Amino acid sequence: AVELANFRVSFSDQTVEEKGEMVHLDHLHAAASNIDGKSQMPVELFFDIREGGRVGIQGRFDPVEPSLETDIDISALALSPFESYLRSQASLNVASGTLSTQGKFVYRAKENHPKILFKGGFDVADLQILEPESKETLVGWRHFQTSDLVFQLQPDRLEISDLKLAGLDGQFIIFEDGSLNLMHAFKREAMEPAKKEIQDDPKTAGSAFPVYINKLRVEDGELLFADLSLPSKFTVNIHQLGGSVIGMSSEPGARARVNLDGRVNDYGMSKFKGELSVFDPLAYLDMSVLFRNLEMTRLTPYSGKFVGRRIASGKLSLDLKYIIESGKLKGDNQIVVD
Repeated sequence: AVELANFRVSFSDQTVEEKGEMVHLDHLHAAASNIDGKSQMPVELFFDIREGGRVGIQGRFDPVEPSLETDIDISALALSPFESYLRSQASLNVASGTLSTQGKFVYRAKENHPKILFKGGFDVADLQILEPESKETLVGWRHFQTSDLVFQLQPDRLEISDLKLAGLDGQFIIFEDGSLNLMHAFKREAMEPAKKEIQDDPKTAGSAFPVYINKLRVEDGELLFADLSLPSKFTVNIHQLGGSVIGMSSEPGARARVNLDGRVNDYGMSKFKGELSVFDPLAYLDMSVLFRNLEMTRLTPYSGKFVGRRIASGKLSLDLKYIIESGKLKGDNQIVVD
């Protein structure tokens, strides 16, 4: 038997962060027994993460096959220390958030088996991602979770039957030129090489990592929706947002069906319905956005800002149709003011 007890380890990754440690592992315990090179070995690994979280791994290693089967339990792993990996792709700040996951991990060197397989669930909780150089929340949620995830390598696959997003808090803004706030957050130089590679090499079509998500359920969300490309700039807060996105897939040409409803203030309603390519939203989007019975007195802060007048009374309804063309949104809009 071999055992390490009460170790401390600091971890750095200078490819993304040149100075300082990223995370610190405390109370590290690792053990293996029955070590003879031909028998199955019980193994275990436990440690706390000083920045937040705990990791526990227990299982068996077979040196003959070789293979490894373990149960993994990661509890409330803080995501903020890993913000540097996000910065290489996007100008965003991770203000808070934790990752928890439980499941079974399997590694096998034999053919006719997935080389790596994980079955279990995860929960990304209390996430808050801020806009660059701002304290405004770009996107966040209370829980993003599933209990039936299957991830494997050789052959590659990620499959989720039911995914839940609860307590969404975000902003969806269409600027005057038809661009989206989400696209502004990602670095252009990080996106263009991948796009060029796909265009130059026809063999890459369909070669992306296969991802299948049967259903995403949205519950109790809040969304700031703004279309600044309209003749009269429109901004509204949607609450009690719920519904589903069905049929998300990374296959070329795959389109997911969106059906979301929400309330606006006391008596107004909103509805999002249509199709989009989830993994390449600039390639395809055909979406209807409906607003009904909006009390215009609530829009006075915006009317005051744009036209310098207060709204005494009125009802507003909008039928907004959005289609992606050349990476930009094109709107076909009907606006009714009573």
